[in-house]
Amino acid sequence: MERRRFLRAAAVAGIPVTLAGCTNDGDGGATPTDTDTDEPTPTPTEAMGTTSDQMTPTDESTATPTDEATATESPTPTGTPTPVPDMEVTVAPSGNLRFDPASFTISAGDTVLWTWDGSGHNVKPDGIPSDSDWTGTPGDNLTTYGSDYSYVYTFDVPGSYDYKCIPHQSSGMTASFTVE
Repeated sequence: MERRRFLRAAAVAGIPVTLAGCTNDGDGGATPTDTDTDEPTPTPTEAMGTTSDQMTPTDESTATPTDEATATESPTPTGTPTPVPDMEVTVAPSGNLRFDPASFTISAGDTVLWTWDGSGHNVKPDGIPSDSDWTGTPGDNLTTYGSDYSYVYTFDVPGSYDYKCIPHQSSGMTASFTVE
């Protein structure tokens, strides 16, 4: 019965346990097996730091949580605009196949924030000034994004910009803006 209690406690604690030579010959007793080991194998009580039914901590050091944040290299799908956007555009407001506003004017150096209100949309250029490197939302023309996604871009090149949602351009989901 002690063995079952130990195995249950080990499983709950997430500690891997290897069972070797544990066979039953049918008479209720275990059949011993020989192992070729130069080092003594600790008993479950020694290895686990346990006493009968209770788990007790061992003398091994454990990780201690700190108050310091750890930086990660994972990209965030909804970029945080810096600086605060000068213009905000809603993509598919209330599920409608449009951009709101459909046209606007900003100054060179201004930042535009597109926020998705509906799913299955993207923002891709349909005409930009020759000096601009704006490519719209990340990914290819088939990549779309869901509600609550945000995309931000700072426009430095003056001129007229036309853009569209590739999957819904035939439904009139197009827009434009001017950078002065």
